[in-house]
This record gives sequence, C-alpha cells and structure tokens, in this order.
Amino acid sequence: MITVQILEAGDIVEPEDWCRPLSIVSMSGGHSDYYSFQSQYSGAPENNVKWVKVKYILGKPWHGKTVADIDFGLGKFVKYEFVRGDIPKRQQLNLKDYNITDHSKVFRKEM
Repeated sequence: MITVQILEAGDIVEPEDWCRPLSIVSMSGGHSDYYSFQSQYSGAPENNVKWVKVKYILGKPWHGKTVADIDFGLGKFVKYEFVRGDIPKRQQLNLKDYNITDHSKVFRKEM
C-alpha cells in the first residue's frame, strides 16, 4: 500500500505532480457502448486512465496554479484529477508512443 496526497481545489499544482483525465471519450465522440484504449490506426494509447506527470500534459502557464484555476481555465469539458506522491510504475502511462514535451523546461529560440 502507498500513500498519495489528493490535490483539492485550493492546492497548488506543480510540474512533478501526477494527473489523469476524469472523462473518457467514446470512439464515435458521443455516447456509445464502445470505448477504446488503443488507437486502431497507430496502436498508440488513447483515453488513458493511468497517471502522467503534469509537466507532460499541461503547459508551463498552468504550473503553480491551483486545481480550481486549472479547472476553470480548461473549461467544463476538460477535467483532471491531481495527486502528489509515488505512483506505482504499473499505474503510470507508458509514454513511449507519444511525442512528449517537458513543459517545465525553458527552451531558447534558435537564431
């Protein structure tokens, strides 16, 4: 058993915290009995229900904001839950099939 902290509305979200979406979209984009967790075209994961570091999902302007600020800013159809702590590897989304960017890093413009 592990212990994690569930972040609530007034808590500050940091880049090293974990998040996952609170909704899953059907393959047809509406109501359906069928939900896919792997793309039939690329085989890449979709509709993940596993945890991902915030720095790979939300851009830098969201780092240091409260859960309530993020909820309001992303709108009523995009909601995440956030936790802080050590997430077991089997509960972490494998990012090998994603083109990911660490949004916590500072990138310099190439001249």
